[in-house]
Amino acid sequence: MRVSATDNGQTLDKPDAPLKAVIELTPEQEKYAYDVYLKNGNHYTNLTANRLARFIRAELPAFGDIVLVPAGHDPREPLTLLESPNNAWTRQNPVGLRFRVNSNLRNFTSAYLNGTDAAHRIDPKHYALKSGSTILTLDPKYLRTLKPGRHTLFLAFKSDDAYQGGVITTNFNISLTPAHTSIPFQRPTATSVHFPKARSPHTGDANDAAPWLFLLAASALLGGFGCKNLRPKNPKPDASHKK
Repeated sequence: MRVSATDNGQTLDKPDAPLKAVIELTPEQEKYAYDVYLKNGNHYTNLTANRLARFIRAELPAFGDIVLVPAGHDPREPLTLLESPNNAWTRQNPVGLRFRVNSNLRNFTSAYLNGTDAAHRIDPKHYALKSGSTILTLDPKYLRTLKPGRHTLFLAFKSDDAYQGGVITTNFNISLTPAHTSIPFQRPTATSVHFPKARSPHTGDANDAAPWLFLLAASALLGGFGCKNLRPKNPKPDASHKK
């Protein structure tokens, strides 16, 4: 593959340039101009770069490996934290804390807690590693040895052709909740539902009978009073008893 561009009347030929070139944008007088650098160190001037860029745009389907990037840009993917705990970890939790980073597992080097010197390095026996990018899970037994509160985890990676190296930082919390939490007794509120006891169904019947006994007594009293009033005050003597 051969690319030709004219710069001040001169023709510059660069074999295989489109498949190896990276076009960078650089600040120049508060504007952006094109600078093109090849992997072999050759340099195109701004004018030539503009013309080359137009050529590349026209032939982009054929030269898909050419990219436009900011000046100083590392084309490799930066370290990114893909997964981390959302909630505080409590001591009664049987499952550890899981973290996931986009870099390859083979690039992982070390984990550190609350500092990045050798004294803060976490022993590998306190965590498990798994591929799928890089998945690191802190062991619950190790987490129980940590003080309650906020902690900072540092995960170190080396670089490769696809991913940048460096240290990625994240935080997690150990809850103050004790391992065994007793729930205080709460008295039933007005909205509580009460079911009657099976042994005392007569209690309500006895209470309901009291008004009926009162009514019966009152009826008997009134009945006796009525009968008394029906008797004649001065009964006439029976004629059969007259002499």
